[in-house]
Amino acid sequence: MFQSRKITKKRIMAWFHELYYNSRERTWFNTFWLGTLSQKCPLDLWIYQEIIYELKPDIIIECGTANGGTALFLASICDLVNKGKVITIDIKKIKNRPTHRRITYLIGSSTSWKIVARIKKLIKTHEKVIVILDSDHNKEYVLKEMRIYSKFVTRKSYLIVEDTNINGHPVEIASNYGIDIMVYMFYWNRGRREMSEPLDSAFLKAKNRNKIKFSLMWCWKTPRRNSPVKFGENFLYDEERIVKTDLIDFKKLLRYCFKKYFLKDNYWKINNKPVLFVYTIEGFIKTIGEEKFSIILKEGNQEMKKLGFDGLYVFGMIWDDAYVAKAAEIGLNVLTPYVFLPDFHGKPIQIYDNLIKRRLKDWREINKKSSVPFYPSISPGWDGSPRGVFLKDAIKYKRSLYPWTPIIIHNNPNKFRLFAKAALGFSSYKYLIIASWNEWTEGHYIEPDQKFGYKYLEQILSLKQKTKR
Repeated sequence: MFQSRKITKKRIMAWFHELYYNSRERTWFNTFWLGTLSQKCPLDLWIYQEIIYELKPDIIIECGTANGGTALFLASICDLVNKGKVITIDIKKIKNRPTHRRITYLIGSSTSWKIVARIKKLIKTHEKVIVILDSDHNKEYVLKEMRIYSKFVTRKSYLIVEDTNINGHPVEIASNYGIDIMVYMFYWNRGRREMSEPLDSAFLKAKNRNKIKFSLMWCWKTPRRNSPVKFGENFLYDEERIVKTDLIDFKKLLRYCFKKYFLKDNYWKINNKPVLFVYTIEGFIKTIGEEKFSIILKEGNQEMKKLGFDGLYVFGMIWDDAYVAKAAEIGLNVLTPYVFLPDFHGKPIQIYDNLIKRRLKDWREINKKSSVPFYPSISPGWDGSPRGVFLKDAIKYKRSLYPWTPIIIHNNPNKFRLFAKAALGFSSYKYLIIASWNEWTEGHYIEPDQKFGYKYLEQILSLKQKTKR
């Protein structure tokens, strides 16, 4: 039995966008202008020619050159209206990009001051300017581009941000591809919240929020505010970022979460106990000591009973095996690692296959020592270099240089599937914990992108369907 869904204009548009974007080998990876790959929808290119005819701009700035097909198209239309030049920027220098008298190629980051300074020199005061943003689609990066390039856009012209139609609402995509629970970073430092908007203003206000359950991950340090970090700065352990909690503070946290989150129908609970991830066990113990940390967890469990639940269910997140044997004694219900993939003391460039083999062995060792159930966490990759300023030859250092390295290579959805399958078997097909949904700045994300589209999510859904059988 099924319930028919009313076909609306909005739904048809959404279907078209999803079909077009997901069929990239037949669509935007198969769109050429005069023999050069454009990676554009022809409908968009048609609108571009209308804009150029209407405005007859002197300068078109394109952030994100790729193969150069779009730059060539824009230059060709400028030929037809007999006006305009194209300045196109990309971080990569690709061979055999088309040459054209109206195109100027710049190599570098579109947000670097050197590139911006060069663009300023290429534009005269009176010239009419259009800007197209189609490079890195990370929210923070696009926002930075918008702040920089909005100053170049002339009156009654356009600043065009590409690819805003893709992905839709994360809740819809995640639930459609087999994701059951989203764990949100929860930054609480003695009553002060940080970065609460993704949960409070986005997820919890979404109409489809009940399609997915959610949980919180309480972090032992607050977010860094000065990325990208400069070479030589202390990136990891700024003293002002450390959460120095105690029993009174933890009870306040639990009461706050009880009122705001735990009572919601879609908050994840196990045996009538709200699930709280604690990241990391080592971090909190280093800050307040093992005894105090154990006391706040056990007292917190009693506090939740007073509030009507059967206790608190704590997923202790670990970096190593220092406390796994004491997990039950400390007050943890389950152990799981977070991004337990790269070797931060190893070589700058690391192979995904090799790391998988190493982690499978580590899982077995941790499981032997652990006094509570241990569930592995898997990641599709790692590359934290976006968190640091450009550092020439970072990979030539003999050891890893966080955040520029390590960088994991040879990772792809097929290998991720093998990793996921191993993790499922290890946990007796109970949980598959993945880091992360959208950690773009560390290179471990399964949210759709231009390189692999929905492939990672398709692997997850396929495994889940086979597991159910």
